[in-house]
Amino acid sequence: METTLIKFLNDNNSKIHDRWTYLLRQTITELFSSKIQHEITKSMLVRLHVVMQGFLHKHQNRVQLATELVSINKKTTLMMSLVEIYEASTYDILQQDTLLTPKDKEYLQQQIKQAKTDVLFSYIQMMEDKHLATIHNQRKALQELSTPIMPVFDRIIIVPIIGTIDSERSKQMMENVLNGVIVYKAEIILLDITGVPFVDSNVAQHIVHMIRAIHIVGGQCILVGFSPEIAQTFVTLGVDLKNIRTLGTLQEGVEKSLEQTNRRISEVL
Repeated sequence: METTLIKFLNDNNSKIHDRWTYLLRQTITELFSSKIQHEITKSMLVRLHVVMQGFLHKHQNRVQLATELVSINKKTTLMMSLVEIYEASTYDILQQDTLLTPKDKEYLQQQIKQAKTDVLFSYIQMMEDKHLATIHNQRKALQELSTPIMPVFDRIIIVPIIGTIDSERSKQMMENVLNGVIVYKAEIILLDITGVPFVDSNVAQHIVHMIRAIHIVGGQCILVGFSPEIAQTFVTLGVDLKNIRTLGTLQEGVEKSLEQTNRRISEVL
């Protein structure tokens, strides 16, 4: 029966395309609204016709076909209309065929319907995958921006933390910071928490874990932006600040880090 499908498609390839174009002219007139648009549509339909034939033949790589579908057009509603009208066009040509038996026609109708379902499913799945990939990349970029690593002097980096800290962000922050320590060969890391609006036990533990991780890879952490309110919160929560250097401002932290590396900022007269 599959040979019947292939023969039908090969024998009626141009008829199906012509019928499809005709029906589109009647139903989606904006595709032919100008000479330029007509040429764009013509090119799009040629590519889409090849993809549809690929799904009907069944033996071609579905992922490649789906990728081609998305590259042809990214408007889901338009793609659905194009595919459905293609199905109708193929049905029309099928009904005009006088050589096929009723049984053959029934089989071909089922195959055409299944091909339409496969095309739309593959298209929507590919669009969803691309959408999720875009969201993932955007989220990754935002995460990197949310924990910038700022090398200010040789072997000294500043890590400003702005906004709330949850478990997911804490993990990402730790990866960024540890990577920064290695890349910049940092000995002193100024962890600036001035921009953290709220500190509870979870946030405090995230900060402490980050400081310990920095120590493990050979860095020394100075916690700056440590206000009296945050200090009181740490004490109240029973967070162990042993071996953790804290300073009130970033300026104090920079001065201390320079001092520890035998440097200082001097006024130029």
